[in-house]
Amino acid sequence: MSARKLADSKKGSRSLQIVLVALLLLLPPLLGSGQGERLTLQFRGIATLAVSGDVPQCGFFSSCPLGKNYCSDFWQLCNGGSRTVVAPGSYLILGGEYGGSFGYNSNATLNVQLVFGLRYRRPNVNIEGFTYTPKTDLGLGYFVEGVMAGAATIAVAGCHNHIPPCCASGSASANASARVATSLVSASVSSSYSASCGCGDAENCVDCTSDGGSSWQFDPPDRQGRRGFKAHPISFDRGDSASHTETLEGAIQLNGSSNECAVAVSIGAAYAFAGLLLQSAPHPLGVPAIGENEYVWSSASPATLVLPARALGYAWGWEPDLSWIAEKAVFRVEPEIPSDDTKPGVRTVARGQELVAQSLDGQTEGYVEDLFYRSKYLPPHNSDFGKKRVVFEMEDKVDYAEIEVFYPTDMKNHPPGGPRGYLMPSLIDPCQPIRELNEPSPNWFYYYWDAYGRHEDVYFAKENTNNPRVFGRLCETYAAGCTIASIKVYIFDTVSPCSGYVHVVPLFRLEYRYLEPDECRDVYSSAFITRSDEELYVYGIHGYIETLEHELAHKRHLIDGILCRRTDRNRVDNDWDGLDDRWEIRHGLHPCYYRSVDPDLPDYEVIAYIEGYGNLLSAKEMWKHDWADDCGYDPCNTNPQNHYRYGGIQKACPPSPFPWRYVRDHRIAATPFYNDLLTKIPEFP
Repeated sequence: MSARKLADSKKGSRSLQIVLVALLLLLPPLLGSGQGERLTLQFRGIATLAVSGDVPQCGFFSSCPLGKNYCSDFWQLCNGGSRTVVAPGSYLILGGEYGGSFGYNSNATLNVQLVFGLRYRRPNVNIEGFTYTPKTDLGLGYFVEGVMAGAATIAVAGCHNHIPPCCASGSASANASARVATSLVSASVSSSYSASCGCGDAENCVDCTSDGGSSWQFDPPDRQGRRGFKAHPISFDRGDSASHTETLEGAIQLNGSSNECAVAVSIGAAYAFAGLLLQSAPHPLGVPAIGENEYVWSSASPATLVLPARALGYAWGWEPDLSWIAEKAVFRVEPEIPSDDTKPGVRTVARGQELVAQSLDGQTEGYVEDLFYRSKYLPPHNSDFGKKRVVFEMEDKVDYAEIEVFYPTDMKNHPPGGPRGYLMPSLIDPCQPIRELNEPSPNWFYYYWDAYGRHEDVYFAKENTNNPRVFGRLCETYAAGCTIASIKVYIFDTVSPCSGYVHVVPLFRLEYRYLEPDECRDVYSSAFITRSDEELYVYGIHGYIETLEHELAHKRHLIDGILCRRTDRNRVDNDWDGLDDRWEIRHGLHPCYYRSVDPDLPDYEVIAYIEGYGNLLSAKEMWKHDWADDCGYDPCNTNPQNHYRYGGIQKACPPSPFPWRYVRDHRIAATPFYNDLLTKIPEFP
């Protein structure tokens, strides 16, 4: 007889008038199954229910296994045995009850295997000269809550009756136990109760007694359920698929005995609810090298930076309460980013099934979402930008997302100091007069200058002429003759990654070629420096470096006396190019031609380009220090003949080829077409 039927048929039993506070199972719709195209998450559950002895009943005092009756089409266990089915969710619910005026013995075990499958979609970026190593490890948080076991026993014995005769004696004994186990926490409990009665004169129902009561036990006693959390690493090094398996186990044992004047009822229940927690923002498998997980400081003063810091809870068939996890969750950045008057990530809150980091705003004393930074100026050094990690941890590190932090390129909110800026009003005599600008230099100049050695006597410059092709300028003063008193180098705003100008570097080789004889020297054929039909297109910080190295080459030539832009009786300079004829003959230049290499370039520019190119090659890896943003434009283009690119080299998609492009006859490559391009000035005996 079922407990429900027993309760309906038994008369006069005050002990059965007890209300059981039941645990309810909520079954919301399935949660989203992925974190974007890069990562998808799937759940598969396998549940096995085994019953021995008397088949339990359920639904009155206790919840049915996974919400389905033992005799339903779902379990089909009216006669006991074992059955394996697809679990409807990531939880375990096992309940059963049995009793009556007879002896009984009932056992049920439920095993739910949880298989969390993850599929990783590898980024596919094929750019000549560009290599990157995406993050292929993932940290997931496995959690359980509502882990609880309950056991209840009811025993009632009543020997009196309204119509004689009565029972001479009666007794009932009920026992119940329940347990539930997970990899994190467990619970177990047992309950027993017995009752007896008798009559002094059973025939006349004189001096008859009754007895009854119940015992309700829970683990944990507060009925709130135990909770647990652990981090688990997942690796995609060997493939694009990985999985993590967990098991929930529950068992109930019910037994009792009674005679016709007594009733015994045993009840058992076990509960466990499981889910996953994954960092969601920034994406834990995002690849900054190809334009993902990138963030830019604001252009205002004070400057602000907001980094998203969030995690999503995933559960199937039930809705988790993440507030207890939020109390322990921490989001932080490493290396740390300083902030003047905010406390980034000071707490974490639960918003439904999402964990959100919050920062304390020192100006309003209120909380703002995500990791919020504010500083009077941008960070002082170029190294303060770039590669960082947003770490998600619960006591121990759970996971992290790789990010890159950039500065606004053409803005001027960097810290005070650094090279001054000047306005050059004329290209005819650009070095006089020069007026100092009443504004800071742009961020790109300040941080490129900081990243590339903080050279002295290097300044930012603007010109108010209509000749935007000027990238750099050198201004010198002389002490006497060709002796230099001072030299200053100016880098123009056209070098900015936001200027939109293509930075083309002419390249040179040695070739034997014929030049018409001239009255200054009878030279017919020799190995001359010759402009190659190959050019180099550079971007971002490489444009700054090439311009600077070109002007520094001029500086060396002036200091070493190779170049002199003044008349000196000790020098022979028939073509008035500032280079001594004897030096030109020894270094592959024709002494009779001001532009013996290229009709557009004086010879002194040619040798500066050669040395600048050689030093640029040595600084090729400086692209790793370019943290200028994309200026609000999309720097990516799929047209190989479009040589324009806005922004720093590392912002958004990489340049193609990478990090610069050699161009010859409309062909493009990351490496030179010629293997004999000059990287230093040739010298002949």
